[in-house]
Amino acid sequence: MKKVLTVICVLCMTALAASAQKGWFIDAGLGSNFNANANGFSGCGIGAQGGFGYMFNEAIGVRATAQLGIGSATPDAGTGNAWFIDGRHIRGAVAGDFLWDIIGTFSEGKGFYRILPYVRLQETFGTKRGATAFSFGFGGGIRQVFYLVPTDKTFGIIVDVNAVGASEKPWYGGKGMMCLAQATVGVVYHF
Repeated sequence: MKKVLTVICVLCMTALAASAQKGWFIDAGLGSNFNANANGFSGCGIGAQGGFGYMFNEAIGVRATAQLGIGSATPDAGTGNAWFIDGRHIRGAVAGDFLWDIIGTFSEGKGFYRILPYVRLQETFGTKRGATAFSFGFGGGIRQVFYLVPTDKTFGIIVDVNAVGASEKPWYGGKGMMCLAQATVGVVYHF
């Protein structure tokens, strides 16, 4: 219980801190997406991600994100997996992230590097022979930001890695979980 209270106190104190970093931002990245279910690895391909968010201060922020994954896939052996038409798989997602800037919490905005772990709620969708399936999931990720001008922090390079677990029933008809992961490199601009 003491650990939980300590974490809550630290988050509340950082939320009250004044910051030049607070405000709106927009980001976009390109990389790779990966899919897996109970039968193992089920495909990878090109992944894109774009979003916008708001940093309340140097430590805490929120972000809305859209993802698109297009790529080759390996159908599940013996299941006649209908999600892969001509060896192609297309999925999209919309997500909401709660960001915590670990370095910003303790450095008062100094330096050129930030690491922001986040928790994510995501709605994933895709098409299956003309029909659309949806699957709600929960996960997280790590967002790393390298600012090109440490004293300005307006423009930076981001590396973002995330994974979400969701029900595979709408996709594969099974009762288990599937993992949707994505890794991207891109840019961020703070207004």
